[in-house]
Amino acid sequence: MKKKKGFTLIELLVVVLIIGILGTIALPQYNAAVLKSRLSTVMSNVAAISNSLDIYYLTNGSYPVDTVIPLDISIGRCSASGGSINCPTATYDYYVSPIIVIGGFLTGKRGIAYLQYPAYYDNAKRNTRECWADKTNDIANKICKSLGGVENGTSTWRPQDTKSGSWITYRIP
Repeated sequence: MKKKKGFTLIELLVVVLIIGILGTIALPQYNAAVLKSRLSTVMSNVAAISNSLDIYYLTNGSYPVDTVIPLDISIGRCSASGGSINCPTATYDYYVSPIIVIGGFLTGKRGIAYLQYPAYYDNAKRNTRECWADKTNDIANKICKSLGGVENGTSTWRPQDTKSGSWITYRIP
C-alpha cells in the first residue's frame, strides 16, 4: 500500500485558523506602531520649527506674524505657504493669535495631533507640549498616554483635514 504525502484538509484549516487569529491580534498593534512612528516624526519636525522660531525671536525681538517663510526651514518633500507647511503625511501650522502655537497634524483623518508652545512666549503654556487625540479614536488616545501624557481637558478646536470636533488634550512632560 502506498503512503499519501501531504496535509489533510483539517490540518490546513487549523493552520489557516491560527494565522487568522494571530492576524487579528497583530494588526491593531501594527497600526498603533505605524501611527506612533508617524507622530514621532511630527514631534521632531515641530521641535525643529519651534527652535527656528526661538532663534528668530532672539534675533528680531518678536515672532513672525502667522508665517513660517522667514524661518528658512525645509522639511523633506514639503512646501511652505503662509503659516503652514504641507507634507505628504502631515501638515504643520503656526498661529500667533490668540496664543502662539506650533502644531503638527497627521493627514488622512487619523485623529491625532501634536502641539508645542514656544519658549519665549509669555503665557502659562510657554515651553509646553501637548498631544491631542480624537475622543473616538482609542489608538490615538493610547499613543498620547504612552508618551507620558496626562489628560489635560478637552478642546472643540478642529484642525483642517479632520472630521472630529472633539479632542482630548494630554500634557506631555
